Amino acid sequence: MVHIIELETQNGFPDWDAAHGGEEPELEPLSEDDYGDIFPSAWEEAAAREYLIKRGVSKEAAAYMGIGYDPEDARVVFPVRGAGGELYGYTGRTVLMEQDWPRTRQYAKSKDYLGLPKKRTLLNHHNVTDATRRIVVVEGPIDTAVAQSHLLSTPAGKAWAVVGVLGSTLSKYQIAAIVDHGLPAYLFLDDDEAGTLGLYGDDRRKGAVQKLKVEVPVFVPCYPQGSFATDVGGLSRRDFLAALKNAQVEL
Repeated sequence: MVHIIELETQNGFPDWDAAHGGEEPELEPLSEDDYGDIFPSAWEEAAAREYLIKRGVSKEAAAYMGIGYDPEDARVVFPVRGAGGELYGYTGRTVLMEQDWPRTRQYAKSKDYLGLPKKRTLLNHHNVTDATRRIVVVEGPIDTAVAQSHLLSTPAGKAWAVVGVLGSTLSKYQIAAIVDHGLPAYLFLDDDEAGTLGLYGDDRRKGAVQKLKVEVPVFVPCYPQGSFATDVGGLSRRDFLAALKNAQVEL
């Protein structure tokens, strides 16, 4: 097994468009033999399991998404795969409280591994299958895992797939991937300024709603009135499912 630290890439690869102009080359997936099994299952590691339970992630969802654990850096790690299951990297979130972060080196809440091409991929994309009837689009990995947990707890859970854009805006590649499935898209971004900009854009650029609604039915769930949650990961199961049920189609 290749040492995890040797596999790590903090800043990813440089932006191809900025450096060369034009379209980026085809994505090359990572070797499954070399990189597909480098982290132990998160649920088998006490620190990771306790963190996931605290955040509202179920054992079923952790297995469904293939969530692992990086013990060297105290992070739950999420494999980022393509629609066909091909691996493109990992994204990780620390399980440590900020006061417990290592002070002897640079440390951050989030970290990507293996040059993850975030703008060209969707977290949990491999769980969009022929059985999927609706796609829920959220921002971060914990949002993705919590939303997937809520849906898997319902009888029709696997008819809904949750994908994470790992940011507050959808790239042209992510838009194209969602359109390619031809399914209704529920855009459940964070309830903040960045999320609103990602949904509706501004005078300089279109948001995800404008880009997607000409191709697929688009719904924008609302956060419940009086809720202190500003992201999907902070919603209760009841509030999350009610928001999906009550979402209105964007015209």
